[in-house]
Amino acid sequence: MLDCTSGDPERQFRAWIRWVRQHPEWVIDYEKREFFWYRPPYVDDPIRQQFAIRAIVPEDPLANTFGERYFDCFRVAPKDPCTDLSMEQTLGLLGQVLNS
Repeated sequence: MLDCTSGDPERQFRAWIRWVRQHPEWVIDYEKREFFWYRPPYVDDPIRQQFAIRAIVPEDPLANTFGERYFDCFRVAPKDPCTDLSMEQTLGLLGQVLNS
């Protein structure tokens, strides 16, 4: 979280708001003048229902995670470790999750 608690919070907020162009995935609380960034997958992402998530640190941890970069922050595996899915089955499940 980034908050605007400097001596001139309005000016600080205007400076940070420019960064949103490069980080469209940031969540902004305009009332409190706070910026939030969460590393994917997000809590409401349906991928969590089908797969176990393994977090990874992307090559550039400060890059935005919008669009295709969303998947640079984690890897997936079947929830049941005893289940051995083929690549085709895994892609089929991922397709269902991504299309929902």
